[in-house]
Amino acid sequence: MVTFEIAKYLRRCWKRIAVVTGILLLTAIFNKKNVYILLELFDLIPEGAVLTVHDYIAGLFNSAQFVMFFVFPVLFAVLIADLITADFDNGFIYLILSRVESRFHYLITKCAIVFLMAMIFTCLVVITALVVVAVFRIPFSGETYHYLFLADPSATALRSKNSSR
Repeated sequence: MVTFEIAKYLRRCWKRIAVVTGILLLTAIFNKKNVYILLELFDLIPEGAVLTVHDYIAGLFNSAQFVMFFVFPVLFAVLIADLITADFDNGFIYLILSRVESRFHYLITKCAIVFLMAMIFTCLVVITALVVVAVFRIPFSGETYHYLFLADPSATALRSKNSSR
């Protein structure tokens, strides 16, 4: 039942997944500059410093309030918006409910699809961020300036070790 529902969902929503991936790519490109500007506003990054992948990924997930609290939830909602209503619209609901053990099993299957789509959506966000990293050649190594890394003792030790050279 679960594999049938997943295959049916992916066949029905592949265009929607492609559009969401494109919007995520544009959001990731927008966030490249946005993360750097926010680090500058908080005086965390010195003038002329290069943004690293660690700073970019951390900034992508927590510093851009518009993206984190509006764009990501709206895009995820677009992916799962018609999960149950599509069965009614296509007439599959009578076929599915007559063959499934219980309605509870049907709802558990739909919850599993939502969970799977949440994992796929998170992977899409990370993959689009890594595509932006590759296209704009953001370095993997170097100083980290994001405030999440400032509280980490190993990052502080690494920073003091690099500055003593």
